[in-house]
Amino acid sequence: MKNEMIKVFGTTQLFEAKVIEALLRDNDIDVFVMNKQDSSYGMLLPGSIEIYIPSQFEKEAKEIINEGLASLN
Repeated sequence: MKNEMIKVFGTTQLFEAKVIEALLRDNDIDVFVMNKQDSSYGMLLPGSIEIYIPSQFEKEAKEIINEGLASLN
């Protein structure tokens, strides 16, 4: 399917998700962010933040994400 959305990244850190989202958008890749964190649980049960993109951009997105993560460390 051409418009199928796939998960390319997951984290529990909001700042990390925001950086990856911005990098993908800067490279003209549509991004859908699913925030599964619940503020009422706080640090006891941290949820995840997942980033989805159209499947046709998977290879390019993974390269962008790997380069972005390398620059954060």
